[in-house]
Amino acid sequence: MTKAEIISKAKSHYSNSSEPLLLSDFGKLLRNEKLWPVEGKKKLAEYLEEMKPDIDVVRDGSAPSYAVVVLEDNRDIAEQAIKIRQDRSFLRSLPKSVLIAFVANEVPGARIYLQTKPPFRYQHSTLPPSDDYIEVPSGKRISGLHADEVLEWRVEAVRDLAAKVRTWLEDNGVVIEFVSRARPDTYITPEPTARKVIPTAGISMLERLYSAQPLGVAEKMVIPVDIALLLSKTY
Repeated sequence: MTKAEIISKAKSHYSNSSEPLLLSDFGKLLRNEKLWPVEGKKKLAEYLEEMKPDIDVVRDGSAPSYAVVVLEDNRDIAEQAIKIRQDRSFLRSLPKSVLIAFVANEVPGARIYLQTKPPFRYQHSTLPPSDDYIEVPSGKRISGLHADEVLEWRVEAVRDLAAKVRTWLEDNGVVIEFVSRARPDTYITPEPTARKVIPTAGISMLERLYSAQPLGVAEKMVIPVDIALLLSKTY
């Protein structure tokens, strides 16, 4: 009876919501309903595996700790959620000036140019300020978004801008270095002399690396783009 009840709980979630059902949240729900733990079973994910194809667990291949419980006919919900988390992490890992160049408001009579090497300045100008600046045309930008509020951006904006940035970098042969920077929306406020502490759930390895550094060191870190892209996968 327990398996049928568990499947019913997952179906109930998706009948009322299109949001992904995280394995961690499902575990809490089942505990509250006295449906978990089950004698002889150590891990909920392994127990759910026995219920295929009615129910399954989809993980981010690069971040296995992020797991979504799905039904037989809605696996795409998990796949879309994983992709959006990766896109959001990518955007938040960009040097701030680079991100701003892709969201800054228009200035009449001027174009936006982005410096392609450190310190990655951007400028509104009628002409490139120097040879190391390349235009970021309006078709590659989404004006009006706030660079410090990536977590609050709508899914459509995250997906669209991440694609635009990646395309612009590739089309122009630009290789940038991703600079780790503090993210006050994800950090627990530390004591003045303490290291920053960051929650371990739902974050990227890039953020873990940043949080592990002593104060004053992390702000100066510069990470090659290929490594940053790998580490920006969200856990």
